[in-house]
Amino acid sequence: MNALHIRFEEALLAGDEAEALRLIDQALEENLTPVDVMQRVIAPALVAVGNLWAEGRLNVAQEHLASRLALRSLEQLRSRSRRRETLGARAIVACLPGEQHEIGARMLADLLFLDGWDVDFLGANVPAEDLVLFVRSRQARLLALSLSNVDSEPLLEALLEKVKELPQPPLLALGGAASMGKRWPVQVQSNDLRYAVHRLRELLEQELEAVEKQSEQDFYQNMGRRLSMLRKERGFSQAELAQAADLDRTYLSGVERGKQNPSVGVLLRLSSALGVSLQHILLPD
Repeated sequence: MNALHIRFEEALLAGDEAEALRLIDQALEENLTPVDVMQRVIAPALVAVGNLWAEGRLNVAQEHLASRLALRSLEQLRSRSRRRETLGARAIVACLPGEQHEIGARMLADLLFLDGWDVDFLGANVPAEDLVLFVRSRQARLLALSLSNVDSEPLLEALLEKVKELPQPPLLALGGAASMGKRWPVQVQSNDLRYAVHRLRELLEQELEAVEKQSEQDFYQNMGRRLSMLRKERGFSQAELAQAADLDRTYLSGVERGKQNPSVGVLLRLSSALGVSLQHILLPD
């Protein structure tokens, strides 16, 4: 693995696209997962390139070429990897105004896509106002942001406030070199790609489960109201209908208030006692 990481770094520094892509394929052939390739091959090489640039041993043109090759390698990795079944949820991944380092965000966007999210990757330097409007128009369930420059913190703080004021605010995730300086009001704050993707899926599934439970509760409440209306239209008291359907009156009261989830057998007895079809109780007119 160390040899693969070093050879990939050498390919980036040499501007050797063919070798960089071949090494990505080799990593997959060695049964590395996409997140393993990103965290154990691509990311360490990029850190080394960044250090060389900071030390003045690479010029801007060389650093840009290495970055472009890394992005091309990520494309190769994405195209060679199998995507999980779609979640039916949209994620938006972006960098704030003034943020030019987008590779980390690109990695997260690719992993979210492979995990089943529908992903809009907006890249570097996205105006905050436009980003809020885009989140709303796309009905995104996740907004993931990259913070690599501490000077962008005021922009991030303002952006998070505006996003939370949306009618349906999305889940929020934050990563990047400068993101760990303080605790931000987001659901996931991490530079660990594996953890971030796993946790975001977990949060989405919890959210969907809560919506499903609410929908189920709404169904029983609406059905209970229809049952109460039918009972009153036919001149039954709760006690009379309960006796006719061989039910406890307290139980029937719970059904009408949406607090009980009656079986099909119970509903058939109620429909027979009321002289209506089962559909009249179950379905709106």
